[in-house]
Amino acid sequence: MLKDFRNKASELFGAPYTMPTIIVDVDLSVTTKMLDEYVRILLTEANRIAGVHHQDFFELSEMLRYLHTILWVRVNNVSNSLPREYLPVSKMAHIPILWAAVIELVGVANDEDFGISFRPKFDIKSDKLMSPSEAMEFSRLLGSIERNGFKQTTTGVGRQAEGDLGFMAMSHLESVVVSYRRDHPMYGFFSSFFQLQTLELLTGLRPRIVYGSKDQFQLYLSALTSTSG
Repeated sequence: MLKDFRNKASELFGAPYTMPTIIVDVDLSVTTKMLDEYVRILLTEANRIAGVHHQDFFELSEMLRYLHTILWVRVNNVSNSLPREYLPVSKMAHIPILWAAVIELVGVANDEDFGISFRPKFDIKSDKLMSPSEAMEFSRLLGSIERNGFKQTTTGVGRQAEGDLGFMAMSHLESVVVSYRRDHPMYGFFSSFFQLQTLELLTGLRPRIVYGSKDQFQLYLSALTSTSG
């Protein structure tokens, strides 16, 4: 009965319209000052826990390179293009807990309602990419302060291709994070680390939902790192 009704409706109105899929490359290559602020706070906490007084155990530039390298590994895991020599980093790297939460959201995400497929993209500069041996040595240093209270994951970088649609669909408009979707506010916070191109330029969808400003997210960052580091 229902099938007959659908067939009759198709005769009257035509076959259902199949929406073409729009591929959106979500470029994570350009970060905001939120990442710089996070690295500064992270470094202070790591050196405090390490008990270093006269010489820094961790250096700011190396911490920043490490986080970039971890993100690069994650994006290449998603696209199945990770060089074999980085497999130990992918499987065993220690990652600060907040950054681990960010990269877990990175991946392929499909919005079937709007016919959009989001794919992560990350073009890393050569001076930001650690060699496999450099990354594993830095990971070992992070692991050495875990027992002293430095929160981190110890199971490497996720290898699944799927990402989170709430995160991948975000845009960064000047100092405000926006989206065409209504999702949990935490996605706005995580997205504030990246200077994401506004989705309107790519799809024509106008982002109408505001998730927060840079200044607001900086306050959240300080609160999170003071309790999780």
